[in-house]
Parts: sequence; structure tokens; C-alpha cells
Amino acid sequence: KKEAMAPSTCRPPTVSLGSDLVLSAQPGVGRGLPCGLRSLATTQQEFSKDLKRTGAAIAMNRSMDTWVSSLSKIAGLEEAFERHKAAFDLNGDGSIGTEELLVILDRCQLYDEIFTPITVREYFKTLHGGSGIHDVDFVGFSNTIRWVADMRRLDLDTVVRRVIVLSKRLCDKEACVQRKLEVVFDAFCRKHPTYMSAFEFGDLCRKIAVPLCMGDIFLQFSYVPGGVEGRGVDFSGFLRLVTQVGEQLQMEEEDVFSFFAKAVEILDTDTTMITQLKMRLRRSAATVTGANWHEFFEGTQKKRRGSVDWDGFLNMCRTNLHMDDKENHLRILFDNIDKNGDDSVSMHEIAACIDSD
Repeated sequence: KKEAMAPSTCRPPTVSLGSDLVLSAQPGVGRGLPCGLRSLATTQQEFSKDLKRTGAAIAMNRSMDTWVSSLSKIAGLEEAFERHKAAFDLNGDGSIGTEELLVILDRCQLYDEIFTPITVREYFKTLHGGSGIHDVDFVGFSNTIRWVADMRRLDLDTVVRRVIVLSKRLCDKEACVQRKLEVVFDAFCRKHPTYMSAFEFGDLCRKIAVPLCMGDIFLQFSYVPGGVEGRGVDFSGFLRLVTQVGEQLQMEEEDVFSFFAKAVEILDTDTTMITQLKMRLRRSAATVTGANWHEFFEGTQKKRRGSVDWDGFLNMCRTNLHMDDKENHLRILFDNIDKNGDDSVSMHEIAACIDSD
């Protein structure tokens, strides 16, 4: 009884595992056993590490699931890629060149002093097992968008929205060659809204570096009815002129149309057109409210209490300001005002743009 009642002399209980294997419940006992069993403390540490690694893996998987889910929910991303592809995929292989993607990122205002086009080029060089890539399909496009969001520490939704907004703009300008040529034709018909003169066509050729002198242009105009002696050429005559220029330069019809359609890129910087639109916008606002044109935009800002998108801006110009300018031209002005590329402008931004000249 005395021995049984002496706890100080009791040894820790042991559990028999068969053979000569014994696992002690006392910490520190059991080290160096032939079977490789370690102490409970060591086992707990290992388990803790494994648990952390498992948790990190679960978190990463959830992050990836969230990213994939967010991309799938934003149905406009793939549609945006198709719009961008329509603008840049001239060889029809279903992809966009990496240099063109650099332009898209630039127009989405995603670069800063640290994150530059050089950074993106270096990223592309690391892909495909280090051999680099020169074009991207939709998967590569979406992966690049996610990488850009991570590098800039921006929400993925924010970056995706900028890409979608830009694609909607390009839908008006670059969805197809026909549409782009219509925009170019409208933009350079300055004297008459539906006819282009030889001098206006010459200005277009000069801006896109077409190697033609004015003598060549007058000669081409002489082959089109009304070209030289009349008011100029209408849109169908303009297309005929472009075809003739392609034949003279030994270019395929599809190539020469795409070349002239690229002139849509310079419309954003056509200061003459934008200045004229600003003047008409100011004059229209002054007509509605009186001499102080600022009152129109201040009053509209109080009523709307926010920004307007492209449709709202167009409706304001048509309904409230009674402007009959071409929609393509008003879109150019809207894009010029929308500096951050979020497809919306405030009345204060519009007024500031008018005051800038």
C-alpha cells in the first residue's frame, strides 16, 4: 500500500506498441528510438508548420478561385479582348502582339515612374520557359492584366474596368476597318461635313506619312467624279481614292485600308478640331444661360450631383446645348476631357477643359 500511495516515485505511464517499441508520455523521452519516433514537442512543431503550409495553400487556392470567379463574372473582359483584337490582330491569328498590349496598358494609364513599359517587356521575356513571347491570346491577356494589377497594387476590378472602358472606346473607332475609315473621313472633312477636298486628303496623307506629293494627290482626285472641280469626294469616293493610293504604292487593298484606318489614333491629339469643339460648347452654354457660360455647368453639376458617362454627355450636348456636331467628333472631345479613362466626366472637368485654351 505504501509503495502504491507514493506518487513521487511513480514513473510516467507507457503505452506498448508491440515489439520493443515504447512511446513515453513524458516529454523528452523517446528520442533516438530505432523507429525514428521523436518527442511530442517536436511532433507538435512539425504539425504546426504543416498546418501553416496547408493554410497558406488553402488561402492561395481561395485567392485563385476568387480571381477566376471575378474574371468569369466580369463578362466584359473577354468581350473587351475581342474588341482589342479587332483593332490590333491584323493577321487574324487570334492574338495581340506584346507591343500592342504595351499600347493598351499605356492608354489605360497603368504606367508610373516605377512600373514602365520596360518592366512589362522584361516580364514577357521571362515567359514560355524563359524564351519569351511576342503575342498573347485571351489567357495570356487575362494573366497579364492580373499581373499588372498585382504590380501596381490595384484592385483587379479597377484594372479590368479600365481595359473594358478603353475597349468600348475602340469599339467606336477600331471595331472594324470600315468604322475606322468613317471616323477618319468625318474628322478630316473640315470645310464640308460630307465631302473631302484634295487638300484635306493631302493633310491626312501627310499626318500618316503616306509618301505622296500634292501632284500625285491631285492626279488621283482627277480620276474620281467631282474630285478636283467639284466639292470633293464623298465617303464612297474616299474609299476609291484609298484603293487607288494602294495600287500606286503596290499595297494590297486590305493593307492600305488598315493603314489609313490607323489614322484614327491621331484624332485624340488633333488640337484644331478639339479647340473648335470647345468653342462651340462654350458658345452653346452661353446661349442657354446668358453671358456667363459657367452657370450652365455649375447648375447641371448641382442637379446631377456626379459625373456623366458618354451617353449622358451626348444627350446633354444634343438636348440641352442643341449642338449638331457629328457624334464622332463629340466622342473625341469626350475622350479628351476624360483624362483618367473611367468613361465619365464631371461638369467641373468639362468647364476646366473649355477654360484650358
